[in-house]
Amino acid sequence: FTLPVTPSCETAMGLEKGQIAAKHGVAGNSAEATELYKKYYEFLLSHKISAYNLPVDILSDEADAYMSDPRVTSFCIPYSGSDEQLVKYYAKVNSNPVWAAKGFFYPIDEPSTAEAYATYCQMTDRLARLCPGYHMVTPFNTYKFTSAGKDFNSVEQQKGKSDIMCCISNLYDEDGFAQQVAERVANGDKSWWYVCCGPKGDYCNIFTHWEGIQHRLLFWQQKQNKVTGLLYWSTSYWADVKDVWTQALTTPWTGKESFGDGSLLYNGNKVGIDGPVSSLRLEAVTDGIDDYEYLTMAGKLFGEDYVSDTIAKVSSSMTKYTYSDKLFDSVRTQLGNDISNYYAAN
Repeated sequence: FTLPVTPSCETAMGLEKGQIAAKHGVAGNSAEATELYKKYYEFLLSHKISAYNLPVDILSDEADAYMSDPRVTSFCIPYSGSDEQLVKYYAKVNSNPVWAAKGFFYPIDEPSTAEAYATYCQMTDRLARLCPGYHMVTPFNTYKFTSAGKDFNSVEQQKGKSDIMCCISNLYDEDGFAQQVAERVANGDKSWWYVCCGPKGDYCNIFTHWEGIQHRLLFWQQKQNKVTGLLYWSTSYWADVKDVWTQALTTPWTGKESFGDGSLLYNGNKVGIDGPVSSLRLEAVTDGIDDYEYLTMAGKLFGEDYVSDTIAKVSSSMTKYTYSDKLFDSVRTQLGNDISNYYAAN
């Protein structure tokens, strides 16, 4: 059997044009920087990952091919401060139903105070007025909190405003959270999640110094929790290191154990390549996206109980899962064989 061209696991990941240019030794506003960004963008696409920003102006004719590319599962619509420009961006994307389904706004990140949510509401009110039917993602790392004497519930606060829910993954361990998300999904919203410098502890993440199986099982747990997309803040955040090839603590301001946070790529000019070089973690993420596809196919063929039972063999909860490569390989092989045998018999 073959996997579909369009991944079932939606992705949205940052790609820093300026930092790519700097590490390759070219000016950030040069034609060389634009060509490099295109190479990095295409490289991520070849790994089934969609970067936040298109390589070209979204209003240009060249953007049409990128937005129509079936490998692209998402892209950011620029949140312009100009009403006129914002409407132009949205009108272009909304003129094509394929583009409209993929395009989303991302004007604010991780609101967790009354002041931040006041700003958030101003933004969403503006979008509702100028861009009716818009899609928006607003990652959040707190479920329920109190600020300025007022109680907040992020899932409820974003209802009717951000239709792509995107929590940090460990919130699925908080009481009542999954049920509230399921209610939103039942009403047509999407459920994504993200990892970054957290969570740590026993949660799966994609740090350099962690076991590779944890990078893979993140996607099995994503399917386990009925989450359809992964957001990751950057794949090329290199601003705080001189040489990403030798300095793995890419975000030192997050602590001493965030090795590889925000960096899944290497600048290829270090080894004579005019473009990106992959990390082992990026390869594991792509394999995890394929695993998610296997599980999605199995759900359609054999039902959700089959999928749940299969995942339970390697992951019983967000913090309890196997470290055995042998067990993982045997479960994945059986999963693939079951799908293959189904198609052979039908």
